[in-house]
Amino acid sequence: MTTLTHEELRTALSTEGGASLLTSTIYRDPAAWLEPLAHLSRSEGGTARAEALAALATALMPAAVRNPERIPLEPVLAALSSALVDERVSLSALACVEVLGPRAASVAPALRTLLSHSDAATRYMAALALVRTGVASGEQLLPVLLTALQVELDEELLLIVYGALALLGSEASRAEPLLRQRLASATDASREAVLRALEEVAA
Repeated sequence: MTTLTHEELRTALSTEGGASLLTSTIYRDPAAWLEPLAHLSRSEGGTARAEALAALATALMPAAVRNPERIPLEPVLAALSSALVDERVSLSALACVEVLGPRAASVAPALRTLLSHSDAATRYMAALALVRTGVASGEQLLPVLLTALQVELDEELLLIVYGALALLGSEASRAEPLLRQRLASATDASREAVLRALEEVAA
């Protein structure tokens, strides 16, 4: 499959309706788009960079499922390393890291700096991403995650926290009392996630 040139890709992402059309094209062979999108995200700024990172995240999930061996890790990880320290695109970069899991272990230093970020979504997504890379221990992540269970959070953020605790398993055993408190007031949408986290931390 032939992908677009750098300039054509940038134009497609910036044209009204172009991003939607490009998305449908990307799904045909997502792995083929990863390298050009990674390079575009590093060479552009502002809106163009954000659109390139969003498209990269769109391509990465199906590529990881269909053709993980075709993911060009070097350019993708280089793009993510720089994106993680850019507040405008860090959430898209975190979504990409979650998909890559252990293959993104090299960006762990950048992820650790985000654990103290002022934005709650960034902190908790960074914690989940660190768990998925397999390079962070419960001891490192529990302060952030335990604090999250003791404050008012949107349900979407709580689901991220529950997911991270479940993946930590017995390393997060100290979270069990707080999870039981959350279970008492859990909505139908989050109850299953709380129960799974409780099962894993108590294992």
